[in-house]
Amino acid sequence: MSSRHSLFLLLCFVSFSVAAQTRQSDFETKAAFEQTWRALKSSIASASTTAELDSLKGRIDIFEQDYQSHRAFLDKAVYPETFRTVIAGLREEVRQTYDRVFLIQTQGVRIDELEIQLASLIQNLDSLSVQRNSILQELQNLRRSNSRMQETIKRLTANLEARDELIFALVDTVFKGYDMNVDKAREVQLDALSRRLDKVNAVDRIYDIAANNIRILELLRLEGKDYSPLINQYRRFRQRWDALRDRLNAAYADAAAARTAKQGKGKKGAQAPGEEIQPGAQVDSILAVWDTSLLGSFWGGLYNEFISEEILIRPFDDATSFSTSITAYVDSMKANESDASHFVSDVWKERIDKHWREPLSLDAVLGRTEYAALDKKVSELGEKKVDSKFLGYLAIIVVVLGSAWLFFSRRSKSGRVTPPPAPADGTGSN
Repeated sequence: MSSRHSLFLLLCFVSFSVAAQTRQSDFETKAAFEQTWRALKSSIASASTTAELDSLKGRIDIFEQDYQSHRAFLDKAVYPETFRTVIAGLREEVRQTYDRVFLIQTQGVRIDELEIQLASLIQNLDSLSVQRNSILQELQNLRRSNSRMQETIKRLTANLEARDELIFALVDTVFKGYDMNVDKAREVQLDALSRRLDKVNAVDRIYDIAANNIRILELLRLEGKDYSPLINQYRRFRQRWDALRDRLNAAYADAAAARTAKQGKGKKGAQAPGEEIQPGAQVDSILAVWDTSLLGSFWGGLYNEFISEEILIRPFDDATSFSTSITAYVDSMKANESDASHFVSDVWKERIDKHWREPLSLDAVLGRTEYAALDKKVSELGEKKVDSKFLGYLAIIVVVLGSAWLFFSRRSKSGRVTPPPAPADGTGSN
């Protein structure tokens, strides 16, 4: 074999060797890169302290430096990822995990603080419940004593308002710490939330308050002025519940899902797939009964004000039918030119306007504008009748005075004596 052929073969062998070594080197680089990448991701996911995560930040910096020279190759080798996106992704995972671990480390302290707050609120709420029961018993004993009952009603109203504030403060406390991003420390949060919900029994407590308000309406002998605080209380309670319902339903569902995950799929007590937990539905139901009972009592009491005074107006049970009834009665009185003095003065002015105007003027009932419009119609009806009476009395007085003047004028003329004429010679009789 000639030296030229030998040299050619040697060059081919060297080229193949270099190519093989290069391929092996690239393969080893890719394999080592991916292995370190997976190891870092695993370490980040399993980190349980912020110190571990601080150490992992340093390891990512070293990882980036070690493979910086292979960046162009790795951009192709780890497609669709790139060297830059891999490093950025690891750093983002560290950041997110750091937030989760920090929350886990501090959550225990916060939970202890919240438990103390919850215990205090529950104690205060239970104390108010005892007071409420005592006041209700007192009301039952005072049903025949109107003056003392009114004072007891005021105390009961204050008790109810305090209970409303406490129950929603209690629920707000339950949700403290749960309003953060639920992806962070989700298991810790849901476990704490589940325990708080079970301890507070929030839905049952809210239901109990509504049910007791219905019972109170059955016990009280209410007057017009008593309804304003009760209607306002219901509206505030309803608004706060509406703002809370979906949040509470979601919390119960999340807590149930967390318990299901712990119990294991298919175990007794686990939530069935697709089953919806809506504990707020029972509160919605009792609030509807409360609303019906309260407004039913209100409109019934108002209607009785007219019937007891023998004002036969159309029955009404809401704001619309009340306005229609009063308007129809006023129009009927005008058309028949009936005497409306009793209706205007004794019933509307003395009873309705004095005792029922405030609750009727509430936006949730009739509203100020609509009440003012009705009051104007009734007042105009009264003014018309008063004016006609006044004119009638005035006419009678004018006729009487005129007749008296003519009578006395004629009598004065007929009774006057004319003196005889004086003698012409100026001498008188002797």
